[in-house]
Amino acid sequence: MNEVILYKETPIPGRWKQFWGKFRRNKGALSGFIFLCFMVLMAVFSPLIAPFDPAEQFTEYLRTPPAWYENGINHFIFGTDDLGRDLLSRVIHGSRLSLGLSATVVIIAASLGILLGAIAGLLRGTLEFIILRFMDVILAIPSLLLAIVIVAIMGPGLPNAVYAVAIVLIPHFVRIVRAAIKEEMSKDYVIAARLDGASPIRLFTHSIFPNILPPLIIQLTLAFSTALVDIAALGFLGLGAQPPNPEWGTILSQSRDFIQLAPWTVTIPGLAILLTVMSINLMGDGLRDALDPKDHRE
Repeated sequence: MNEVILYKETPIPGRWKQFWGKFRRNKGALSGFIFLCFMVLMAVFSPLIAPFDPAEQFTEYLRTPPAWYENGINHFIFGTDDLGRDLLSRVIHGSRLSLGLSATVVIIAASLGILLGAIAGLLRGTLEFIILRFMDVILAIPSLLLAIVIVAIMGPGLPNAVYAVAIVLIPHFVRIVRAAIKEEMSKDYVIAARLDGASPIRLFTHSIFPNILPPLIIQLTLAFSTALVDIAALGFLGLGAQPPNPEWGTILSQSRDFIQLAPWTVTIPGLAILLTVMSINLMGDGLRDALDPKDHRE
């Protein structure tokens, strides 16, 4: 006897499956994600991938053009700089430095920003007023200009550049976390947790924080691209990484005097910065669309 199916059950995909389905439909975001993964792998395995040491000098091959030029050499695919250093090796090793410093900046800024934003959102009164006004002062100054001022006061160098850029990015996390907490505080599940006697710390960590992750994830991608550009700018101005460190901004700074004689020494690290920042921004746009709770398209 055949069973009669009265209705067809439609399986509901999980949250991760829904997110990935939306994200992969955005071709630009998917391309940015793949390129960023490639750059991260290149940074992690740079000592194994790079054909030469980034500081090794080949004095007989000064300013050698890339391999696709008529007088290029296959051993130096991207050519060499004014000191005879292999540009491909310097860009590969520079990816570890640039991406690693940017990730460090984002971790510091996000940790302090989330902490201060949670304090401002959960504890009202004088402390909230002080935190918000201080964040307003930081936001009133252009980020790169403020970073330059901080590094100029503290002194040039990689640690000071990291601290300066992190300070500049903190207010963005504070504002987002505080606004998200204010929105969540009026919802029933938070009110129920407060009536049960949950402390502010438990209320934030167990009830509110998991529900404000989407805007935080988007802000993390935006902060990462901003940190990458600011660190490169500080390196270009001589306030960040110092020679012979192969940081992308420092490579640009060392090569700017040879832009007419050896344009590849400026073009290639510039393209590395441009493509990496573009891939992060494309991925951020895709994350914003995929994490949008109002979008229920299948």
